[in-house]
Amino acid sequence: MLKINLLPGAAARAAGESKAAAGDLRTFAVGMSIMLVLLAAGIMIFHSSQTKVLDSVTSANNQRELAVRQIKQRVADHPRVRTELQEIRARRDAIQRLEANRTGPTAMLVEVSQLLSPGGRPTNDPAQFERIQRDDPTRWMHANWDSHQIWLTTFSESERGVNVEGYGRSADDVAEFMRRLMLSEYFEGVTLERSEGSIDADTRLPVQRFKITARVRY
Repeated sequence: MLKINLLPGAAARAAGESKAAAGDLRTFAVGMSIMLVLLAAGIMIFHSSQTKVLDSVTSANNQRELAVRQIKQRVADHPRVRTELQEIRARRDAIQRLEANRTGPTAMLVEVSQLLSPGGRPTNDPAQFERIQRDDPTRWMHANWDSHQIWLTTFSESERGVNVEGYGRSADDVAEFMRRLMLSEYFEGVTLERSEGSIDADTRLPVQRFKITARVRY
């Protein structure tokens, strides 16, 4: 027997239910799409952060490996490094000896030799020389003095005390030698202990015998 539903709202309800089901399906699909997008973004962010961590760890490992290689290289070159250190110490000791000679007894003797050389002049600060020439010209040396007019017979030093003995052609030559000692930065407290006329045993010429004491600075 054929039955026909003649209720007027049945078809409308069926159509509405079908549309509602289709809307729920679309909503579910959209939600799933959003979730997949968020999941993909999260994966990308996590991957990026892990890549940075990996790069940092890799860089640290590379630095440690470099340090290890350098240490191994130094250990391998130990004999060469030790030889180089010995050479450096030898050069340092040589420089220190040269410095000691430059400011020590050797330098003092070089200074005396210079004072007794033609054209030689004392070692001192140029500003100090200029002040002496300006304020006390009597202390200044004579440029044309012949240093051959002085010769030394004794030059000794003990505990910074210097004893100088010798002869000059005249008292003026002895005075000029003293003047130059006083102008030198190597000497202080220059004192004429004795100056007396004498006759040279070889030339039979008159000479001035002298003794000078001073304190040496080095």
